[in-house]
Amino acid sequence: MYNTDFVCTYKEHDDEDRDDLYRIQLLQVYNLDNWDDAVIHNTTEAIFNKYVDNSDMKEIINIARDSDKFSNIKAYIGDDDLTIFMGLFQYELFNIIHLCICDLEKSNKISSLNKSKLINNL
Repeated sequence: MYNTDFVCTYKEHDDEDRDDLYRIQLLQVYNLDNWDDAVIHNTTEAIFNKYVDNSDMKEIINIARDSDKFSNIKAYIGDDDLTIFMGLFQYELFNIIHLCICDLEKSNKISSLNKSKLINNL
């Protein structure tokens, strides 16, 4: 289960704390105490499947696919929509994709502000 009540704050902390906080908050959003590949993958895939046909999400995935931030992901893992979606959970983007998912869960659309933030960071 993905925790949409969670507020990501890792980028608001000192540089030396951000990496650890990112890892902690990533676990918290999945309601985990320890890393569990199966839970994280299955939950992320369920979110993807739920919103894959959403026009905002389609646009974000297509823009992300062309982004330099995804060059390693595309080279080593692939460039299918699910892989690109999972790449949106990387350190630089997690706080923003989380906001987008929260928007989708609340209103089935991504706010223009959050969508713009994500696209501008791709």
